[in-house]
Amino acid sequence: MCGLAGRFHPVALPPAPGWHVAADQRLAHRGPDGAGYYADERCELVHRRLAIIDLSPAGRQPMSNEDGQVLVVFNGEIYNHRELRADLESRAHIFRSTSDTEVLVHLYEDLGARMVERLRGIFAFAIYDRRRRQVLLARDRFGVKPLFYAEHQGTLVFASEIKAITALTRFTPSLDRQACYDFLGLGYVPEPATGFVEIQALPKGTTRSVSIDGSRMAAYYQVRAQPTPTLKLAETVDALDDAVQRAVRRQAVADVPVAGLLSGGIDSSLVVAAHGRATGTQTTTFNVRFPDPRHDETVTALAVSTRRLAR
Repeated sequence: MCGLAGRFHPVALPPAPGWHVAADQRLAHRGPDGAGYYADERCELVHRRLAIIDLSPAGRQPMSNEDGQVLVVFNGEIYNHRELRADLESRAHIFRSTSDTEVLVHLYEDLGARMVERLRGIFAFAIYDRRRRQVLLARDRFGVKPLFYAEHQGTLVFASEIKAITALTRFTPSLDRQACYDFLGLGYVPEPATGFVEIQALPKGTTRSVSIDGSRMAAYYQVRAQPTPTLKLAETVDALDDAVQRAVRRQAVADVPVAGLLSGGIDSSLVVAAHGRATGTQTTTFNVRFPDPRHDETVTALAVSTRRLAR
């Protein structure tokens, strides 16, 4: 989990003294491993880093391409970054780190906003294209990583958390009454609403580009059920087993120790078992115990862990 924030205006960014410092402080809990800042006449970018891949200074953000004309701030992980890197290097792109972040700026150089179609992972990022005077915001297919935005004095303001946006002086968002009704009826606020009229969540599987020519929102992914009536149960089980192991294997790539939160439920137990099979290594697990036995699954989690270790 990293934190990002930024402001952009395609002509001239209005001054906001102290905003980037306040935004950085409000996002500090998201990234204890480093802080980064970039600013020019049209854009400023803030980043808080939680280092997972490439722990060296080369992985710091904002990160740019070779000539500094494309910059990115990114929260998440790109699971297929190695395959993308190999392809980009074959087309003469030069990398200065082993971070998955750097794949984003080079992929943008080749594909622009269509780059998201090639990504497999969980992500929220902002790419600033200095030549085109454009910012591209993107969010992963299932909306795992958060990204919020607002327009204030003709400026696009965006962040991983709403409170970084509200760090702007003279920006006081108003309460969204419909969102309040939705929360009371549903127990949550459906996106893209946030509870504030002026602040929106970037929808999952969506990009938003802002430039001198205006703004454009584009959906690049939708979940669709595609049943195959002729598929047999045994074939389905094998296909699912293969898909789960491939997914877990990709998501276990890190330059820091990998652990699993083993609640004792089906989901976490399946992931821990798949990790052991996919990697051939034992998985470090941890559990949170609840004092109320009706909500505590520690016994089940311990059983899963013990069975795993005994194999």
